[in-house]
Amino acid sequence: MKEAPIAVITGATSGIGFETCRLLARAGWRLRCIGRDARKAAAAAAVFRSSGSPQVEVFLCDLASLAATRQLGSELAARGEPLDLLLNNAGALFHRREVTAEGFERTFALNHLGYFALTSELLPLLQLKRSSGEVPAAVSARIVNVASAAHYGGALDFDDLQMTHNYSGWRQYQNSKLMNVLFTRELARQLAGSGISANCLHPGFVASRFGSNNVWWWKALFGFAKLFAISPQKSARAVAHVAISASLAQTSGAYFNLDQRATPSLAAQDDSAAQRLWRITDDLVKSMSDSK
Repeated sequence: MKEAPIAVITGATSGIGFETCRLLARAGWRLRCIGRDARKAAAAAAVFRSSGSPQVEVFLCDLASLAATRQLGSELAARGEPLDLLLNNAGALFHRREVTAEGFERTFALNHLGYFALTSELLPLLQLKRSSGEVPAAVSARIVNVASAAHYGGALDFDDLQMTHNYSGWRQYQNSKLMNVLFTRELARQLAGSGISANCLHPGFVASRFGSNNVWWWKALFGFAKLFAISPQKSARAVAHVAISASLAQTSGAYFNLDQRATPSLAAQDDSAAQRLWRITDDLVKSMSDSK
């Protein structure tokens, strides 16, 4: 009997991630759910099990910590479970500039470094089914990165990717989402012919807890804007479409607006910028590893 497919999902305990997990559970997927809060993670897992998932496991991790993210990725990789889907979803906007214990600006660390580090650690698991012959060569394992239409306003300063000067929470969020699209583009290029696809999408402006971690006037602003937002359920349907739809099995390197393929910004189509960002990020990740 063929085993149910396995997905790793970050930001699985609320909002888009939670609702996407519920849809995958109903479709019979085994879930590896990543969150930060033990109580919320346990409650979410119970919902996913009751929704029909044959197996749910939860992992606690602060994805803004490069060390913690790599440790989690290493632990998952060591289990040797063939992985069908990695959904990089966790992200946030920080009004004030914050620096992690490792010295990284927090938006850059969570929204970009977290995607890069976890993906790098889990690539061997995404390659397993094809190499074992369990699935035809034409069928891809998938990586889906949740980006944002906010990337259209992004403009990277490669001399100051962490915005040490003239910090703006919104502009850095835009930049981090541009990094998501560039990362996806370069990842897809590197994975061409491997049997693994990489795509990203704008999930819509969603009535979730996004923005609630900031000062009162940011909360008020986002609270008002959410009156015009779509539901997490509608967004999750689009994410699930990109993640598991058979019609997209061979699509890679694409950007979607909800479930419709769209054209990203000109800056997001810059292959040289994508490759430069990759090199800088890879060097940062390796330097942290070498410093231990």
